[in-house]
Amino acid sequence: MTDLTCWRDWSSVLSNVSFETEKLTEGKSFKFCSRPFSFPMNIEPVVEELVMGQRLVWSGTKHGITALHEFIIEEKNGQTLLASREIFKLNWLKRIFFHIPKQRIHKGTRLVSLFLVFKN
Repeated sequence: MTDLTCWRDWSSVLSNVSFETEKLTEGKSFKFCSRPFSFPMNIEPVVEELVMGQRLVWSGTKHGITALHEFIIEEKNGQTLLASREIFKLNWLKRIFFHIPKQRIHKGTRLVSLFLVFKN
């Protein structure tokens, strides 16, 4: 997951990944395109925290939305579990989002979030 050169091989939601370094690095930004709804959104988050094999956190702001995305990696019963959590702060757009059905917002965030189980 920290190797940005292979994201296109495993993610159907994120595209056009570009970077200065091939690996995610604390304090460095990278770019990708996501389609949380029907429109593309170019995002340039900054890696806030990276503990290899345990935790990855990045944050960014786009169109009045500030997001924090946290990935937690845990070994359990011979499997590697990857949990994803996103926290959004909506500034002036907050009123607009109240007019979007909750199911559509949920579907959009589920497309961006990753909940994967890998067998060792």
